[in-house]
Amino acid sequence: MLQDLTGVRLNYLVYCVQFLIISGFFWLYFKLIRYKITDLLYLSLLLSSIGFVGLLNTVTYVGKKEFIVFLLFTWFVYLLDRDKLSGKKEYLFCIALCITVFLHEVALFYIPYFAIALFLKTGTFEYKRYSKYFLAVGIPTLLILLFGKNVNEGMSLQILAERGYILLMEFSTGILMKGII
Repeated sequence: MLQDLTGVRLNYLVYCVQFLIISGFFWLYFKLIRYKITDLLYLSLLLSSIGFVGLLNTVTYVGKKEFIVFLLFTWFVYLLDRDKLSGKKEYLFCIALCITVFLHEVALFYIPYFAIALFLKTGTFEYKRYSKYFLAVGIPTLLILLFGKNVNEGMSLQILAERGYILLMEFSTGILMKGII
């Protein structure tokens, strides 16, 4: 739909959205840790391949859609750290998480991190506050389980081919999308 509205090629649209999400994540992440006092253990974990630096080393380390959740969580923790997470912003996060579940199911499995971050910041167990986040991902997940079906009824590859793109399988980097000139 965006390609039809803008006339911009699909691969450029996808690249720009991915660039914005990943750049936003790293910008917030580095703003968050910039003034933190770190010891050698924390620094070694941060710079290890299991940390976020591994994401810069290889494209296949993590899927692209996971960065949506990473961005939301980093922004969430950034606001918590600065004591700027208001009630309105919490509901915005719940809406964003609800939408994200429809884009990628991994959001369901990251919700405990939001609750842990809230608990670590407040030091108290706030059942009602945590339940907002669990419901924000639980309800769409339940809707998908009950009423969901295949997106485009399995016609995604055909739709891409009609738009001038073919998918090639490359074992070292996963699936590459190439435009037909």
